[in-house]
Amino acid sequence: MSGEYLEVDPPRLLVYTWIATWTPDLKTTVRWELRPQNSGTLLKLRHSGFAGNSRAAQDHSNGWQRVLGWMQGFVEKGDTIDSRRPLSK
Repeated sequence: MSGEYLEVDPPRLLVYTWIATWTPDLKTTVRWELRPQNSGTLLKLRHSGFAGNSRAAQDHSNGWQRVLGWMQGFVEKGDTIDSRRPLSK
């Protein structure tokens, strides 16, 4: 994966381009918005730029669901790559 930062506004915003090794002709944009909410943080994640490529959009959506689940496990329980349960198939 490669790309470049487009916007960086800690701790509220991070925007960057995303070029995956498995889809090198597809340059997309990832936007992370973070906002304090109650006793935690609200995260809004948007990965855009998939016009005409619904398969790549779905594949990336599935990947983000896994990544966000891992992040949640780390924040809530301290799970790491070594301690978390393997993905079910």
